[in-house]
Amino acid sequence: MGSIEIRRLTVEDATHLKQIGRTTFEQTFSFSNSMENMEKYLEEGFSLAKLKAEIDDSNAEFYFAMMDNNVIGYLKLNIGESQTEIKEWVCCL
Repeated sequence: MGSIEIRRLTVEDATHLKQIGRTTFEQTFSFSNSMENMEKYLEEGFSLAKLKAEIDDSNAEFYFAMMDNNVIGYLKLNIGESQTEIKEWVCCL
């Protein structure tokens, strides 16, 4: 078994990102969605144009985990304006 290499994506990686992104999203979420909703999201959320724009976004970073020249996973980091999750922190002392 080889070692795992982490490398940052470029726009040239968009097609491969589309493949692994669609596959992992479908495997993870298809059980709780209708086929129609899943296909709609996969087409919109993983279009080449959308992925290339996200890769080019200075507030987002994509990485592939590679082993023996094969992609075994990916990671997306969002910061600043690209962060879509809850942005407020609530803390009690």
